[in-house]
Amino acid sequence: MNAATTLPREESAQREKPCGEIDYSLPFTPAHTTALFHAPSWHLLTPAQQTRYTQLYALYLNEQTAFFEELLATTLLPALYARPEVIGGDLAESLRCFEEEERRHSRWFREMNFRIDPARFSMQPGSYVFIPPNPRLNGIGIWLAGKPFTFPFWIWLVLLQEERSIYIARKCLSERGLEPNFRELHRRHMADEIGHVRWDTQLVERVWLPMPMWKRKLQAKIFGHLMAEFFTVPKRSAIAVLNALLTEFPNLAPIALQLRHELSELKHSTAYHASLYSREATPKAFALFDSLPEFADIGKHLPAYQRP
Repeated sequence: MNAATTLPREESAQREKPCGEIDYSLPFTPAHTTALFHAPSWHLLTPAQQTRYTQLYALYLNEQTAFFEELLATTLLPALYARPEVIGGDLAESLRCFEEEERRHSRWFREMNFRIDPARFSMQPGSYVFIPPNPRLNGIGIWLAGKPFTFPFWIWLVLLQEERSIYIARKCLSERGLEPNFRELHRRHMADEIGHVRWDTQLVERVWLPMPMWKRKLQAKIFGHLMAEFFTVPKRSAIAVLNALLTEFPNLAPIALQLRHELSELKHSTAYHASLYSREATPKAFALFDSLPEFADIGKHLPAYQRP
């Protein structure tokens, strides 16, 4: 159990207090962690519009984190630690800690969004602004997450997302002029995520590697297609964030179609893909891909990956 979990209740509560009033003149996330920054028309936005876009995108990233961590806490992790005879009692206990921390993290990110805009954002788990609702798809995802030994591709999705969250946190902490409350949010989050990556790699060792190669290859293909559909190409949520910016700045109407087109074309942008998943952003996952034959063609779905 890591230090963040063993803090006395009073100290933990004190650490979760906001730094102060939100400074809306500052970016909430570094511009290069957003999608539109990598589009040719980024320079057509005024500084105020660029700042506001980073703020909206940071709120979306908070929602994405809450979405993923709520799914882990309520479905995937309990299904994993319910089988200590498979993963080992030590890892099962660690995953119980993992679950507690994910519940706390999702609350942090929801609290931040609610604090920024209580009229739009909710503290209710399962409610989102920038993640379009899709009950059927969500139901399938929950069903699959509840069967991690049958569908162990989840292990790789968890590892990539946890590593990427650490990458974003480090970028936020090193960025000058970032809004202090968001910087503190990512500092607290990163302190726990480093331990989570260690547990993710243990899951690879204890669940993934013992499987027969045919199953590993099949699950790797499913994982790759899921990444390509939902996690690498700017689609639903990225469009929702851009639409929010266009609503707030009607004077952008003349270039709205251009911005939407360029956003969709980021699927061909090496720089954009590298800002998501790369050897810098997700080093442990990429190193494991290097060593496992079932991921020989994962670069088709993660374009920033090149096999050595």
